[in-house]
Amino acid sequence: MRIWILRPLPSGSSRCCGPCTDREVERAIRTSKISHRALAAEMFKVPYDQVPLKDFDADNKPTIRYTSKRCRHGLNYRMERFRLSEVTGLPYYEAARAFALYHSITPELEEWWKQAEKDFRTRREVFNAFGRRHKVIQRIDEEALKSIVAFYPQSTIGDKITRVWYQSEEDDKWPMDARVCLDVHDNLICLASPKTIKTALKILKGYAEEPILIQDAWHNKAEPLIIPAECKISYPVTYEEGKHRFRPSVGKEKGTHRWGFLKGVEL
Repeated sequence: MRIWILRPLPSGSSRCCGPCTDREVERAIRTSKISHRALAAEMFKVPYDQVPLKDFDADNKPTIRYTSKRCRHGLNYRMERFRLSEVTGLPYYEAARAFALYHSITPELEEWWKQAEKDFRTRREVFNAFGRRHKVIQRIDEEALKSIVAFYPQSTIGDKITRVWYQSEEDDKWPMDARVCLDVHDNLICLASPKTIKTALKILKGYAEEPILIQDAWHNKAEPLIIPAECKISYPVTYEEGKHRFRPSVGKEKGTHRWGFLKGVEL
């Protein structure tokens, strides 16, 4: 039995912020560019092809791709400059610059926060895209408001992942020897035999790419959002002591499965 990996929803929670708060992701999808690199190019005014593919350079220093990714994952939810400095390891002045750059290209974020807070203070409860309710009975302070801003996108993508899991395994075409064994943030990990894995992946991908109706903070008409699914397969690798590197296992070598050696698959 080999281990096969499905990663269905890359950057899913940031895309659930709604059309008014995630312009750069939609632009990246339309132009077939990887969203974190596209965001870095827009933030730092450099050509897309010059944005590094990795988060850290040869000297183990954060690249602009890493900085932009941390901005998206934190600043969408009211993270401040000092906290951005802590989580990225950037000097405060660099974190403050990244903060300013990110908010300069997403001015609608603060409008979203204001409207979400106004709506919450009136109702004292919020609902995600699938109808899950979050009701707050504590005093409304800064921490409570942070949870309100994060609730819609984070809980929506969490419920979407769970939904894909049970929909797939309840599908009549689901292989008898396949099972989803683990949910890691916005990834689903599936175990199956070589004969049935692509069938399982097609089913998972199909449900993952069903549109989610996204409702913005102003209660305009909900809009469908499809998050492209990315499927990868794990193949065993063997470590070569003399060369200090991993290589694909061959013959009767059992090998091991490592996150860094996943290969994309087209279905």
